Amino acid sequence: MATPKQQRLIDDTVRNHVKYYDVVFSSYLKIRQEILLLNTTILKELKQQEEEDFPSVVFQETAFKLHQLLLDLQKSELLYKAHIEELVNVLQIQKVLKPDILTSVNSQLESIIKQNEELEKRIKDIKNVEQPILEKITTLVNSCNTNLAVPTARLLHPDVISGLGKDEDKKEKESTQIDYRLLVFDTRDLQKRFLDLTADKLKNTDIDEYLKINSKIFDRFKNDDSRVIYKLPRSSLHELDSTTTLDKYDGLISKTIEQIQTLQKEGESIKSSWNKNASKITKMDAILKEDENDVEMSQ
Repeated sequence: MATPKQQRLIDDTVRNHVKYYDVVFSSYLKIRQEILLLNTTILKELKQQEEEDFPSVVFQETAFKLHQLLLDLQKSELLYKAHIEELVNVLQIQKVLKPDILTSVNSQLESIIKQNEELEKRIKDIKNVEQPILEKITTLVNSCNTNLAVPTARLLHPDVISGLGKDEDKKEKESTQIDYRLLVFDTRDLQKRFLDLTADKLKNTDIDEYLKINSKIFDRFKNDDSRVIYKLPRSSLHELDSTTTLDKYDGLISKTIEQIQTLQKEGESIKSSWNKNASKITKMDAILKEDENDVEMSQ
């Protein structure tokens, strides 16, 4: 049984449907309204005639309207009965067959529920998996940008590199920073890399000696001559950004080779200058010794 509130809702729904969507019922309601209006008109005319002492006679125009309404009412009665029979037949059919619209609604409901479950799963995956990864990537990118900018680049010492990954409390923080251990190179590997270069001035260079005397780009480890650390703040990587093309990379590689050649020339120049000065000192020392011998002989 429906509650009073539910019954009112049902009545209002039926009334609204009959008024706006059911042509047969709405035409029947219209005839009822016209009959009521005509009845009011006839009563008014009869009352007016009584007040004026005229015999009670229905006007010809009113009588014509009454006759027309009787015909419309008979026609509406036939249509009304046929419409009722049709509705009864529909109700009988619906007891056996499920309406297509109900099947469609159920199908749409199942589809919406499935989409909602997939959406909730996707949101959960974004919150619990993708967002933490994105935050770590963002932190890592910021760390990279910080260390590629000359004013904020971290000056690393070999001792700092040696301590990475050993403190369990710092591992989580280190995982979102640049892995500075990647800046550590084996000297034998570097020698092979340099020997593969096509520049003639680099082919015959003593790379091991160069790494020992050069402190502008590389730092050596204490008690471990087999490894060096690349000084990132001194690198040309500060000129890189997200828009860097392959041509720019090639240009930076060429620039780095030129810098190495320049440093090599500076080292050779210093060595040559030192050799010249050492030769002068040796000659001066020989002259002084020769003068001393002459003095001794003259005595």
